[in-house]
Amino acid sequence: MKLEKFRKAVLATGFQGFIRLLSDFKRLDKNRNNTLEFSEFADCLFNSHIQEQFSDSDLQFLFRSFDLNNDGHINFAELMTATAGELTQFRSDRIELAWRRINATQAATVPLTDVFRHFNASRHPAVKQGETNEDTIVRDFQGTFNAHHEIYNSFSDTQGVSKGEFLNFYRMFSATVPIDAAFN
Repeated sequence: MKLEKFRKAVLATGFQGFIRLLSDFKRLDKNRNNTLEFSEFADCLFNSHIQEQFSDSDLQFLFRSFDLNNDGHINFAELMTATAGELTQFRSDRIELAWRRINATQAATVPLTDVFRHFNASRHPAVKQGETNEDTIVRDFQGTFNAHHEIYNSFSDTQGVSKGEFLNFYRMFSATVPIDAAFN
């Protein structure tokens, strides 16, 4: 019940809510060990305006629920798995296929420009329905992916996108798409 309430609170903010959560996570990780202690977790939810929906005991429960390996810390993968949920096999296969197309040489990373070059907005539901055009969707994707890339890499000059980063982006995105057919 509390986990579902948390998921709904994050999902109500849309994909940008995930980006904000990632940004707050990185910013509040004061000791830079890519994990949050309980106090950092509570601050993260406070900054995202999610904490106000939960009591202190609820926050303790959420923290323990997200701490999948019971080490007293939450890493971002644990938080995303608990928040975004598991990918369906269909979505996992689609993301894997997209990664293989972008990374035909099986390098450790691919240039950000390659991710952008391979993005195809023509099948986006809003484009298909005539609500917007491909250029707008491409600009939105590039802005959102670039923001994710900067935050994911702690604002370093990292130019390459790893498979882990790519999967993380699409795991968050997947949580905001209600049906598999729209995820294609």
